[in-house]
Amino acid sequence: SGTVAVYNTVLWSNPFGDYTGTITFSNCCATGLTAGVQGNITNDPLFSSVISNDYSIAKTSPCIDKGIKFSWMVDGLDLARNPRLNLHVPDLGAYEVQQPPRATVLIFR
Repeated sequence: SGTVAVYNTVLWSNPFGDYTGTITFSNCCATGLTAGVQGNITNDPLFSSVISNDYSIAKTSPCIDKGIKFSWMVDGLDLARNPRLNLHVPDLGAYEVQQPPRATVLIFR
């Protein structure tokens, strides 16, 4: 009994139903949630290739930089053994999109 808290998770297209019970969702991506409440989104997470069982998120995913940062993430790894924090805010789901660091471009004439 009790309430389960779920953070930074993608629950999408589960054939047995996405979730049941007393659960609070924060910064998650799932159907059935209310978009914008507690940082949740309901958009398609845009997995890289469901057909190939690649559930990493595409570089155009709405799940990028939508997670909550926890202290363990500073040195943590994602499921593919990449740094959990690629920039400053974690992505939703088990995989962090690996993007090059943002840079400032200066043009001199």
